[in-house]
Amino acid sequence: MQKYTTRNKSCVLICLLIISSCEIPNRNSTIYYFPIYENNKWTTIDNHKKVLEISNGYEIISPFRENMAIIRKDSLFGFIDKNGEILVPPQYSYVFPFSCERALVGSIGESFFINKNGERIIDVSDYDSRVLFSDDVLCISRNDSSIFLDKAGDFVFSCPYPYYAYGNNNGIIKVWNSDTVAYYNNQGKFINKFKGLGRYGDYSEGTILVDHNYFINLNGEKIINYTGFITSDFYNGRAIVRIFSSDNKSYSFIDTTGELVKPYLFDKIEAFKYNFAPALIDRKWGVIDINGDWVCPPKFSNLKMFDDEHIIFTLDKKWGYATVSGEIIWTGNVENFSEEERFLWREYIW
Repeated sequence: MQKYTTRNKSCVLICLLIISSCEIPNRNSTIYYFPIYENNKWTTIDNHKKVLEISNGYEIISPFRENMAIIRKDSLFGFIDKNGEILVPPQYSYVFPFSCERALVGSIGESFFINKNGERIIDVSDYDSRVLFSDDVLCISRNDSSIFLDKAGDFVFSCPYPYYAYGNNNGIIKVWNSDTVAYYNNQGKFINKFKGLGRYGDYSEGTILVDHNYFINLNGEKIINYTGFITSDFYNGRAIVRIFSSDNKSYSFIDTTGELVKPYLFDKIEAFKYNFAPALIDRKWGVIDINGDWVCPPKFSNLKMFDDEHIIFTLDKKWGYATVSGEIIWTGNVENFSEEERFLWREYIW
């Protein structure tokens, strides 16, 4: 295992001492990391604009997920942690980000999951399809059915539905076939099924969106109705709704009682996957809170939430990171992403 230290190691130590001595945690002491592209290479800075130093030609080319980021050297991929330790040296032709402490990796002719020590756990080379871990189980497809394995690779359950929705890590799994949607818990207990492919959404915060018009619970009981068009599941007690309006001010959101929180003031709103959401008005993006108030005024060409406290944005011919209030952390010129980088950044590429 190779280890690389950062130039700000002493600063990190001081921050940790300060945190441990405070009765009230200071949110600003949390360290966040941002991959950036400068001087024709990728590196990473933190929210204090300090560079995470690594050598030997390694590049950090993905956001950190579960404290791990993807590194690249000579077209091979591995993983690094936030302390600068190379936990998995670059050796694979492709890798996926970690999810539930497991990452799908592979080379020509084989695919398998590893743990954070780089140990090979589950070989999935012979299966029709496989997805990332979610709800602590892995779904693999074979012969028009789905098979679920736990993180050790042991069988949990199977079901006669070949398609599986990558879940919200809430313990409820959605599967379907050509005309039926079914729900199981992550131990394999059948919960319910409904006829009508495409009508039923994922399970989120105790609700399932039906026909973009109302919500039911897992028993199939209608619990939230709304006369407008519902465009998202519930996240943080908010679901996005829209009407069709000639002036483009057609988006707002409802609470868990079905009541409109804010008038239709927005041209578009993304889901509240954190306590904030990107919102568009007059062709500019900003950030609103769960009450619909602007945290960051609309000023960006494009914007997405990067984590719970930061955004990734484009403005003119620049891209970069900022706090949710709009304070700029870093900007750089818009560059052409390679195919592999575009895949890794698919959450943020617009």
